[in-house]
Amino acid sequence: MKILHIGYFLLIFLLSFSTLASADDKKENSGTDLLIISSYVSGAPWSQTIISHIMQKEYDRKDISMKVEYMNILTIETPEILDQYKENLFLLMVHNSPKAVLMLGNAPLILRDDIRKYWGDIPLIVCAESRYIGPDSTYIYNQIVPYKDRIYLEDLHNEL
Repeated sequence: MKILHIGYFLLIFLLSFSTLASADDKKENSGTDLLIISSYVSGAPWSQTIISHIMQKEYDRKDISMKVEYMNILTIETPEILDQYKENLFLLMVHNSPKAVLMLGNAPLILRDDIRKYWGDIPLIVCAESRYIGPDSTYIYNQIVPYKDRIYLEDLHNEL
């Protein structure tokens, strides 16, 4: 039920966000309105449900654009692989910067500083499975976030 409420909130945000640009403007500017970065693989039930609902709304609207990137955090096993993922993501979007990013799961939050660096102060929307995140190493090495290393999402609110 909580996921549905989050999903509806995101859909409302997406629809209100997209009304700022007319269909004519969209033809001239082919940038991405919303980039979804999922912690998981394509088809993971939790994230795919949210992505499917948003994609349906995008299809109905036709004046917004969306791109989905699957982080597949379980394959990011070293800092070098994480750096390669970041490089690929930002190269892919170099001429197509998103206007907002939806992060599904906690892992995409490790990209927040790089997102600000490359794309500026765009809205970051987070659908997380826990109330906190940890250092990059906890995601890279698939570890539990120690209590002393937890960064609570409420504390990131002003940063995001």
